[in-house]
Amino acid sequence: MAEPLFQLAQINIARILAPMDDPIMAEFVANLDRINALADAAPGFVWRLQSSNGNATSLRPYDDTIIVNMSVWTDPDALHEYVFRTQHVEIMRQRKQWFSKFDGAYTCLWWVPAGHIPTVEEAKERLEHLRTQGDSAYAFSFRKLFPQPVDEVDGDESNTAKSNTGKSNTDEANVDKRNIFDEEVFAYRVNKDGKVFITWHGKQVMILKEQSAKKFLAKVNGADQRQAQLVMAKITGNFKHGNER
Repeated sequence: MAEPLFQLAQINIARILAPMDDPIMAEFVANLDRINALADAAPGFVWRLQSSNGNATSLRPYDDTIIVNMSVWTDPDALHEYVFRTQHVEIMRQRKQWFSKFDGAYTCLWWVPAGHIPTVEEAKERLEHLRTQGDSAYAFSFRKLFPQPVDEVDGDESNTAKSNTGKSNTDEANVDKRNIFDEEVFAYRVNKDGKVFITWHGKQVMILKEQSAKKFLAKVNGADQRQAQLVMAKITGNFKHGNER
């Protein structure tokens, strides 16, 4: 069986109601080691953010009231199984005892190359993107999962591209109802090996290789700016940026 090319990263932030040594937080603190050990032993677990204490509660990349949880998993199913179908769900049900309510997204998922350990700054940037732009291939939630990028794919395009093939030009035109793609929100470059790197607002969202790259280049070569933008929106799955932003 081929080794996976991508894994799923996640960040989850929470605003604590009191300092970690306050009695209000005592039950949460008492369960940290047990829940983290459960994650470490869970099928599909790859990595989690932690300090020398074995957890990440002392790391405060936002402010003193916000704690951060980060981890990497083999795929969304593995993470979903741990979060919602183990004893971890007991902690989730009690979160109002320890954390105040957040406005907007406080969890975020994104694909990383297998073996890559995301930094806290990377995770913060992805979460902010989700909060301001909504779900996309660059940053998403369990409500709208996006497939793995097509990096290192030989042959046909990814499921994202396949699911959109066969649509008419009229359908493609409807993607950009607000004429967002009259501007260059997408861009691409080709390296010496023929790989195509697609970016959205300067952020890399997809890499195409071999036949996938050739098919893409055949579509954009000779296309005007707006047509090229629509091709990249289609292949990356970023339709909502044209419709809603």
